[in-house]
Amino acid sequence: MPLPACSGVCNISLNGFDEDWYKAVERRKRTGGKAEWRVKEKVPLETEEQAKLISWSNKIAVYYPAIELLHSIPNGASLMGRTTAKGKRVSFEALKLKREGLKNGVPDLMLPVPRDPYHGLYIEMKRLKGSTTSPEQIDRIDRLRQQGYRVEICKGAAAAKLVIVEYLGLNGDLALVE
Repeated sequence: MPLPACSGVCNISLNGFDEDWYKAVERRKRTGGKAEWRVKEKVPLETEEQAKLISWSNKIAVYYPAIELLHSIPNGASLMGRTTAKGKRVSFEALKLKREGLKNGVPDLMLPVPRDPYHGLYIEMKRLKGSTTSPEQIDRIDRLRQQGYRVEICKGAAAAKLVIVEYLGLNGDLALVE
């Protein structure tokens, strides 16, 4: 089967056609020669989704002061360090934070506002696609729920906004979610 002609922009490297082009050719072979060019959609990082949620909460805190109490728990912070002679990475900041109480599995955000029957709300942020919940996170979430907290795993800022609006009883003002 002859290679399909490029109908758009084909990236050509010094070694020939790039890897995406070869993948597209293979897809065309599987689909019987029908054009099936896919554009990879950029999925925002968890930190980008969380920043979007915090920006939203800062804007509406003027009208709903309880939301101003929403804060980040930086347990998932990436702390780069030095590599030892044995090749092990050591972050002195991470060691310091562990001594100060850094714990694995703690959700990303907390809203310390009690709403019957809960003591407060924890939110574990996830990407819209391609993220998983670790065993440590599942264990911590179960333990927090046993202590009377509401804990939600939210895929993206929009899901987290809905959870917060519902938790605070602001359902009548769904314009907040936009």
